[in-house]
Amino acid sequence: MKRPPRGSPSKDDLPFEEHADHAILRPAGYLNALAGDRIEKLCSKLFAKGIRYIIINFSQVAMVNTIGISILVGILERAIAQNGLVYFTELGKTDRQVFEVLNLHTVAPVFPTDDQARRHLRRDQEAVRRARPA
Repeated sequence: MKRPPRGSPSKDDLPFEEHADHAILRPAGYLNALAGDRIEKLCSKLFAKGIRYIIINFSQVAMVNTIGISILVGILERAIAQNGLVYFTELGKTDRQVFEVLNLHTVAPVFPTDDQARRHLRRDQEAVRRARPA
């Protein structure tokens, strides 16, 4: 797993995996303003490098507050503006219910596992390729 470049790892690091066409972020704890800001900054760096597909794994997230949700919405908007997508995986029951109430799952699909999100990502990429004029 890669980490953002900083000297030695600290509690502020956001674990992530970077692949050729997507990245998987693994935030932990409370997704509030501080954690959301770290996610937003990392996504900005990834988008700048040409990564357009982001998977955010919530398996280690205890709770998402309203500020965290608003930051996630901003990341979704930026990804869509760049013809990219965001997927959410391993949401807890409460967070899943919040995402459903806010209809976030209609813009950013929710999957039980990272592997399922990756399979869906491949289908989405192929659909985009086929839709492009030759």
